[in-house]
Amino acid sequence: MNKILRAISPCPVCKFTFRLQARPVSSEGENCTVHEALKELEWRGKTHSERMAARTIEPILVYMLNHLDEPLQVPELSGIARVSLSHFFTLFKRVTGETPISYFTRARMRRACTLLRKTSMSVKEVAASLGYEDEFYFSRSFKSVHHLAPSYYRAQSGPQPSQTRVSAVACA
Repeated sequence: MNKILRAISPCPVCKFTFRLQARPVSSEGENCTVHEALKELEWRGKTHSERMAARTIEPILVYMLNHLDEPLQVPELSGIARVSLSHFFTLFKRVTGETPISYFTRARMRRACTLLRKTSMSVKEVAASLGYEDEFYFSRSFKSVHHLAPSYYRAQSGPQPSQTRVSAVACA
């Protein structure tokens, strides 16, 4: 069966056109119905400003996740997004529901959970691989997010048969 790409009407403001895979249709009436259903599904509950905010913030989220081992510089992020600092905070909160600092801390703690579960790195090594110079500050941050100390988290997650020794450099 051939794949058919159906272009949904472009956004009247930014002229962005979505392309969705659709099944072949047998009649022109069915074609209109499928087209309208796809169009409604794609646009339901999304305003133009919400789509533009998400488009602006998406590269910032990728940047943040690729730089978890570095200190967060919000002015640098707003520069990457090419918006003012106050507008950056507004867009970021609209898209993610939290502040950039909060999002970054939670992302670091998710990575810490993965490292604690899948490696035999010490808590100090995990902290260092995530850019924390002070392992006690890292432990407090971890506990504030997960309500559990990192060492207890590791003990609760159980020993992993494939735990390997990983250097802090390899995790960065």
